Amino acid sequence: MNLGPLRSTLLSAAETEADSAALAAAAEAATELSLAEAQVASVLAGARAEAEDAAGREALRVVGRARSDAGRVVLRARRDVYDELCARVPAAALELRHDPTYGRLLERLQAITRAQLGEDATLDVDPPGVGGVRGFSGSRHIDLTLPALAERSLVSLGPELELLWR
Repeated sequence: MNLGPLRSTLLSAAETEADSAALAAAAEAATELSLAEAQVASVLAGARAEAEDAAGREALRVVGRARSDAGRVVLRARRDVYDELCARVPAAALELRHDPTYGRLLERLQAITRAQLGEDATLDVDPPGVGGVRGFSGSRHIDLTLPALAERSLVSLGPELELLWR
């Protein structure tokens, strides 16, 4: 009995089956590799999105803090300018005592005081250290000293002081 043809047929069938199994395994491996690559891409995209969100939140926090700090610096600078103005205006007002027209100013302040308190009012003209005029009549009094006039001038500016910041 010649087993050669049977052996050849079986060998051929085994080779065909092995080739078929190898092709199926390669196809399955390619499919799994493709699925794994898609999964990796999805995980990376999610991680990128989370990182971008976190970075965006951090950037907003940093910008918010910077704006807040800048606002405090601006407010402090404005306060310093205002304080300087409040110190300089009364000092400048006191310098009026050395102006050649100070006598006329005193006369005008006396006239205003008498107009408001009456002719019998007691006047303190050019008090030391403050200048201007103080007037008294009974329980009423008026303070037209140079520092008081300077302070009233500042207060009267009110909202116009905002122009300093523009």
